[in-house]
Amino acid sequence: MHHLINSVMIASIKQDRSHSFAGFFRNFYGEGLVSHPVSSELIEWSRSVSMQASLKSTLECAKSFATTDFRPDLAAFSVPTLIIHGTADEL
Repeated sequence: MHHLINSVMIASIKQDRSHSFAGFFRNFYGEGLVSHPVSSELIEWSRSVSMQASLKSTLECAKSFATTDFRPDLAAFSVPTLIIHGTADEL
């Protein structure tokens, strides 16, 4: 499932990176999931900052975002840590 989502994300970035980022950040910030979503200005700022990265680095980031398993790193945590992950998180 993650590889399918990643393939769609990569294709979207290659087709229209700016548009893809705008949609990504609406999802990332939970627009539509809460009664008071973040401002359109914050989404636009996030998109603008992301557009400053090269296409190659953006694609590599998307690949590692979908394929890196950080669970083994949890053993290095030395303080009590609460990690919450919802089942509706598409990212």
